[in-house]
Amino acid sequence: MNNPRPTPISDCDVFGIGAALTDTEIVISEQQLTDMGIAKGVMTLIDGERRQYLLDIITDEQIIKHASGGSAANTIVAHSLFGGNSFFSGIVARDKNGERYLDDLSRARVHYNRDKFITQGVTGTCLVFITPDAERTMNTYLGINAALSPQQIDTTQLAHSTYLYMESYLLASPAGRESALYAHQVATHSPAKIVVSFSDPHIVDTCRDYIAHLIEPRVDIIFCNKDEAFAWTQTDSLSAAAEKLQQYTDLGIITCGADGVYINDCGDHHFIDAVKVNAVDVNGAGDMFAGAFLYSIIAGKTSVESGNFAAACAARLVTHYGPRLPHNEYQTLKEHNGIPPL
Repeated sequence: MNNPRPTPISDCDVFGIGAALTDTEIVISEQQLTDMGIAKGVMTLIDGERRQYLLDIITDEQIIKHASGGSAANTIVAHSLFGGNSFFSGIVARDKNGERYLDDLSRARVHYNRDKFITQGVTGTCLVFITPDAERTMNTYLGINAALSPQQIDTTQLAHSTYLYMESYLLASPAGRESALYAHQVATHSPAKIVVSFSDPHIVDTCRDYIAHLIEPRVDIIFCNKDEAFAWTQTDSLSAAAEKLQQYTDLGIITCGADGVYINDCGDHHFIDAVKVNAVDVNGAGDMFAGAFLYSIIAGKTSVESGNFAAACAARLVTHYGPRLPHNEYQTLKEHNGIPPL
């Protein structure tokens, strides 16, 4: 395994906290998804028994990729591979998947604290089902992530970071909620700006009160997709949803997949057209968007310029299977979109 990068104590752009999961990507028909009783397009928590049942049904030919994932981790990795200085707090087990996960972080040049990151148990996994329309459906076995605690959070590093990035998936478990709220508290009493991703419409519906604790009275940036925005604001209009998001943030970003991106920046509304591509897998597209957007904003670009760059990066990602691009493509995307180094 590669040696982990040492914990930095200054100049960290983005500190992320989230579930550390190993992904198994599976191509599946709409009918098979229905037959297995899986709700399409959302994340569902499952136990180990259900995970094994699903794996027993799936054929080897349907499994197309294994990758280290987790929503916030994907964003942090993207930011790092664009050239940013990033740090990730999570938890994996002292098993094969856990060692592979940390090795992947090291190859992506992401900082982490190994002493806080690895423990006894089973590393979390996510079955990512890809239907012919490129939609992704996730069944997640949290494993050791269910034991994520404030002790895993490197508070010294967080206090020396420009942004704290949190996924709302954390709110699905009691330990995750405690950790997210603790990180929020630490950031509130430090210079770190707070960024929250709504993550999933089901999470918005079931964890509404906990999301409120994360974004009230205000945070610096909110990322969400259209369904999440509508679920949170109880509207069915992009402009109305963006207006309501402004109660909680000056910069609300609503991604709409192939229909583009809606940005409300301090009351200035902007719509960015999507880059047209032939999508095969939308898994990780929102995570990539957030990582590229944060890199661009930190590099001094405007919210609109950053939105255009992030949309181009997300469009490139969905032409691949898996939540990440080959490492060389991140620099190419920066150069093609005029994004300077940090």
